[in-house]
Amino acid sequence: MQYTSKGPVQTASVGFTLAVAEPEQSVSREPGEVTRAIAQPVLHVPQMTPALPIMPRQENLVKTATNPAIVPDPDQEITPLTNNTSADCEAGFTAMAAPGAMVDLTLEAPCYAGQVVDIFHAGLRFTERLDQNGIMQLNVPAMEEDAFFNALFKDGRTESTDILMLTASDYQRVALAWQGLDGFELYALENGADYGEAGHVGSATPYSPERGTAGEGGFLNRFGQGENGYYAAIYSYPIRLTDTGRLPEISIEAEVLDSNCSREINATMIRKSATGTLETSPLVIAVPGCNAIGEYLVLKNLPQNQRIAGN
Repeated sequence: MQYTSKGPVQTASVGFTLAVAEPEQSVSREPGEVTRAIAQPVLHVPQMTPALPIMPRQENLVKTATNPAIVPDPDQEITPLTNNTSADCEAGFTAMAAPGAMVDLTLEAPCYAGQVVDIFHAGLRFTERLDQNGIMQLNVPAMEEDAFFNALFKDGRTESTDILMLTASDYQRVALAWQGLDGFELYALENGADYGEAGHVGSATPYSPERGTAGEGGFLNRFGQGENGYYAAIYSYPIRLTDTGRLPEISIEAEVLDSNCSREINATMIRKSATGTLETSPLVIAVPGCNAIGEYLVLKNLPQNQRIAGN
């Protein structure tokens, strides 16, 4: 029996760690670890599919997603233009390089003040909201050196920006993407840390990019909002630390909620390797019955292609 700050969990076989060798090109089907309090969840790791679609540039905007459970066709949410959000409204979308291979995004669209917008980058999609002045500022990890970002408004309008991020090669990154309030969390245990100890990088202790630039460890960024919005959590780890000691162990956590009990929930993992390639693994989890509400499923021993690799 294991204990975390969230209560007891039991350990069983299935699922997901971080490797010391460069990842293979196929998803590992070796058993790993899923932990929970009572019933045993079923974790499927299907055959690898291409990365979730990177939103195309405006001339080819609408594409069908590889995994519609995560990134459905934007056409399904598009509504006709209104007088308040017409194509005549001025908007600007800019990107600037920031420490830690991060990108400072600024979206200015006064006609869309207070509205939500979906941001697409390297197969990720997450929902954010402009403030009352129609401004949104985000600090986003670059998943690619040629970092392209697309903003999709609810009326179908798009704005795009890109930036060359040579520092992206200084980090390995693992991202988890999903839709809705399904209780997903991504976290890493560095230097042999246990849950809740120093070195546990998660939503409660995400740390900042300065930790990475100082060579002290990794950091986590989380994006998304709304009941049906899109979410992304991205863990970044400096490549220069991968040959200096024990590699971080990454796990995925999913809380059993009244909104997801007794059904399947979907997510997608995307890893940026040291070579800059993106490796994608879709996840489908059969959540236990509603008598397990409040328990946590912890997925460990990630597929080989989703592990932080040593140099």
